[in-house]
Amino acid sequence: MKKKNAPVMCVLFLLILTGCFSPRSYESNNYKGFTSKTEERFIGQKLHPLLIKKFGGKHHNEKLSEYVDAVGQRIVANSKILDITFKFFVTDSSIVNAHSLPGGYIYINRGLLSLINTEDELAAMLSHEIAHVVARHYSDRSAYLMLSKYLSVKPSTDHS
Repeated sequence: MKKKNAPVMCVLFLLILTGCFSPRSYESNNYKGFTSKTEERFIGQKLHPLLIKKFGGKHHNEKLSEYVDAVGQRIVANSKILDITFKFFVTDSSIVNAHSLPGGYIYINRGLLSLINTEDELAAMLSHEIAHVVARHYSDRSAYLMLSKYLSVKPSTDHS
């Protein structure tokens, strides 16, 4: 194979590989991923304090935090998610964003909350983050990073 075709072949390989990952239903529970659900809970538990610290700590308004948790818990209670215990947190960051960690950890920054006008908007944001956890995007991302690391290893030029 010519060297100038190598990048094209890598892209084709990645496209074919990503085509192998089909959409999955959470209910079918067929997806095993590269990390188990137990490992995901452990990872979330270990990363939780780091994420809280990175985004300014927990927000000081306990009533607001309780409200966000109550909305999140209502979403989960009305779903078919039975094997993940979700925990919802408000961080004291002005950055407009929300985050999730594997194992059911959901975070919404103070900056995003300041732009939300209704409970429906809050529920939509929390639902989006819940979907990341349920779809096990962490496991997908881990697989992608492992593959990209593997593909980025340059072969040795020493042929002795």
